[in-house]
Amino acid sequence: MNCPNCGSSNIRKKNIIYNEGTITSRGHNRGSQNLTTQTKLARVCCPPKQSLHNVWFIVLCISGVSVLSYFLFKETNILSLSLIVFIVLGLLSSFIWSVLLGKKEKLLFKEKYKNWEESWFCLSCGKST
Repeated sequence: MNCPNCGSSNIRKKNIIYNEGTITSRGHNRGSQNLTTQTKLARVCCPPKQSLHNVWFIVLCISGVSVLSYFLFKETNILSLSLIVFIVLGLLSSFIWSVLLGKKEKLLFKEKYKNWEESWFCLSCGKST
């Protein structure tokens, strides 16, 4: 197979470049973190990352519900009712988001990941195919 941009036969799959250029070493002490080092080429050929839309939406829902519950119940001084409303609405909105929109995000990520696994990188011109 040759690069469609420059015609070079010096091409490799992105996932192979990434795996060969990424080294993860484990810490020896309890509680120590893993250390990952990468070559520049491995960073260029990295796989797609899952989006954090779910996390931000959950944070926004919980923040919105907490502000709403504060304004609804600040006159009555019923803190326990405010907390119950806050927890129930926050969990409900998080569940709805993860079920309805999370499936779509997972499908999009799987498609992007499959495309990444099947893509090639030209080591001569630096273009992806």
